[in-house]
Amino acid sequence: MCARGADIYLIKILGLARTLGHKVTVVFPPVRSDYRRHVPQEVNAIFTGVVELKNNFDFECEVANYFDDPIILDEYFGGFDHLLPVGKGTAIISDEPASSVRAAP
Repeated sequence: MCARGADIYLIKILGLARTLGHKVTVVFPPVRSDYRRHVPQEVNAIFTGVVELKNNFDFECEVANYFDDPIILDEYFGGFDHLLPVGKGTAIISDEPASSVRAAP
């Protein structure tokens, strides 16, 4: 599952969104390539909890996987896992979430 206790908040958010008729897109955040090389697991293993919650509770939500998406270049980052606040990376994620339901587990 998600980090201890965090799954409860995600369940509440998704439940409230369902009640209110809102559309939800869960975004797997991007990280720089050197950071990703040091992560011992694939994106499928890292975000298993989110996918399990989505499937087990039959929540309607899209999942946009930017974690290992080659469209997000290293030069867009200000740190290992933080995009520059005003830059091309944040623009891509802000402009594309609905169309970027790519390779999500």
